[in-house]
Amino acid sequence: MHNSIYTTILAPIVTEKSLRGNEQSKYTFLVPAHVTTIDVARSVEKIYNVKVIKVNKVKLPAKKRLVGRGRFASKRKKQTKMIVTLKAGQTLDVTKVKDKS
Repeated sequence: MHNSIYTTILAPIVTEKSLRGNEQSKYTFLVPAHVTTIDVARSVEKIYNVKVIKVNKVKLPAKKRLVGRGRFASKRKKQTKMIVTLKAGQTLDVTKVKDKS
């Protein structure tokens, strides 16, 4: 699937666990379910100007949640996250994104 590099990655995941991976040049991103690992690798390389070595895909299950003051149950959509490993010595600041132009 050919997507824009800016629609391939929805958001970086910034949690304590994902920040521990940053020390080993591993960064975690939330992506749409239909995106391939190759699309994510190309997008990260173009947006952040780094060299991607490896991309791991993790499928997150749909979770139950209560809606309407706890009276109704529904499910959150299935999500996918990708863990991107960069070349040794490279880092990126997930809070900054290169300009789209």
